[in-house]
Amino acid sequence: MKQKCIRRFLAGILAGSMLLSTGMMASAAELSDLFDASYYAQKNPDVVAAVGNSEEALLQHYLNFGAAEGREGGLFDPLAYAEAYPDVKAVYGNDVQALCNHFLTNGLAEGRTKGVKFNATCYAALNPDLAAKCGKDEGALFNQYITEGKAQGRKGAHTDRVNKWYCDKKGEHTINEWIVEYYTTCVDSGVQEGYCEICGEREAHVDKPDGYSHKDKNHNDRCDLCGARLNTHAH
Repeated sequence: MKQKCIRRFLAGILAGSMLLSTGMMASAAELSDLFDASYYAQKNPDVVAAVGNSEEALLQHYLNFGAAEGREGGLFDPLAYAEAYPDVKAVYGNDVQALCNHFLTNGLAEGRTKGVKFNATCYAALNPDLAAKCGKDEGALFNQYITEGKAQGRKGAHTDRVNKWYCDKKGEHTINEWIVEYYTTCVDSGVQEGYCEICGEREAHVDKPDGYSHKDKNHNDRCDLCGARLNTHAH
């Protein structure tokens, strides 16, 4: 408990200095705000069996062991943050606590977002009042969550199956990125897949082939698109 108080005190001082220089609201953010104890417990039942389910015990496990073992702590991956910013890593190495504090006191204000696991799309969807206030500003939504939203019990910081009710109500998934699994050819269907930002469910989209093209009469024995030899009598 004493270590936690010291950590909170130092984080508060450093965050306060950032507030004076940037005007941001992050002065109320603490290292523990980047950690989601319930999420960590859900994903790591072996840790719960070993240390219990108190937030302090889970946080200490994450700082001392979990991050180095590749366990996700919730909103922030300090090792990914270090790898993305060599200047930060040169100073702090892989010191998880120091990296978290750097992000809170400097990185957030500097727009360093690599390593952030916060899902702004999901958070805005499940909190329309904040969407109306912050729009699509990911930085503003994230800052609101770590300074106020988490304590308010707001949902949507993570993509989660429990959010499927929202997709069912809306009647569609929210997919921002489609990945080609199979490319469409003249004769074969193509397949793209995407994962919903809200509930994480996979959705596949099939692109039907358009068939051979035979518009160039100078090459009347081959498809204009793929070059396949054709039976020109069939066209």
